[in-house]
Amino acid sequence: EPKEPRPSKRRVILEETSEGWKDCCKLDVEEHSKRGVVTIGMANQGMDDASAKCWCSWMSRQFSTAKKQYGVKSWHAATLDFSGNSLGAEGLLEICWLMRKHHVKCDEFLLAENRIDDDGLWELTKHMTSSEGPVRALDLSKNEVTMMGLFWLLASIAIHPYYPLEEPESGRFIPLWLQLAGNRIAEQEVEEFIASETFQELPCAVCFASEQCSYDDNCSEACLQ
Repeated sequence: EPKEPRPSKRRVILEETSEGWKDCCKLDVEEHSKRGVVTIGMANQGMDDASAKCWCSWMSRQFSTAKKQYGVKSWHAATLDFSGNSLGAEGLLEICWLMRKHHVKCDEFLLAENRIDDDGLWELTKHMTSSEGPVRALDLSKNEVTMMGLFWLLASIAIHPYYPLEEPESGRFIPLWLQLAGNRIAEQEVEEFIASETFQELPCAVCFASEQCSYDDNCSEACLQ
């Protein structure tokens, strides 16, 4: 009798927790490539900096188990969602450390409605300019970022070779889609900064849009909402 085909993906069995984290996270392994696919939907879980540290410790064990069982060395996530929590700089530091340690790359990083200030954005900026960190979209809506934090971010991506990201198949460039509505930044502050000599000296182009813009061969480094 013909053998049944082996599944193309295998689901990693995660540890049970009293917090129910297992229901918010999934790890799949592509059988032929040993490539890991991670799904993390930790929105509205009441996560603060202390619980983020506990979650990162738990999640690190899950990644280590997958590596031991299936030989996975890197992971990809379409979206990492931590929206609607109480994360600050210390919590972000833990999450970014986890991603670098286990080589997790994501396309979209959703962090709206947390307690992220300039210190938190600085930790995030350091991660975004690491080899594991480049993202296509970053949602920081309704946090506590000021114009100084935005300056750090734009200055960092302006001088970094990863931005704008290049789409491998087409060779086109993708601007960073950055959502900042509801922070401690007035629209006039941003417009004045973009028009200033300080910004003009940076090798960075920025556009403003109400929705994520399509990319082209001459796109900006960042697209702000």
